[in-house]
Amino acid sequence: MNHPNRIRILRKAKGLSQKSFAELFSINQTAVSNWEKGKNNIDLFLADRIADAFTVPVEYVYGKPYAITHPQGEWTPEEKDAYQNAKNAEEKELLEFRFGRGVFEGSGATLSREGGISESEIKVALFGGDHEVSEEMWQEVKNFIAFVKQKKDQ
Repeated sequence: MNHPNRIRILRKAKGLSQKSFAELFSINQTAVSNWEKGKNNIDLFLADRIADAFTVPVEYVYGKPYAITHPQGEWTPEEKDAYQNAKNAEEKELLEFRFGRGVFEGSGATLSREGGISESEIKVALFGGDHEVSEEMWQEVKNFIAFVKQKKDQ
């Protein structure tokens, strides 16, 4: 799936009009319309607020392509029931992403059932962005995390 952004999907999944969505984030409706049409980009600060409000990673808001790693046949009965009872196509797509454990291309990170934090979000928090983080730097962070976990378990 590839979208310029997923504002429309998130908005429709919650049954919000463009106006009510705009009011929720203290912006004007024209901005929402332009985002949905792909005319303008969402700034990172606002995309982060939207991601938090809808319990999705910021990559999802921006429309980053993803793959499903957990097909519907492996969903729990509750997940299948929620999907069947979805009100619209947008809600189904959002649930498919969540229950299918969407993995963003190139990130190697999987969305956990609770929402989770992607590797690229961690890189942004630690290094101010993920484009300048080498594999060596990232491996060193993971090694340190493993060390701290091991120390705690002792």
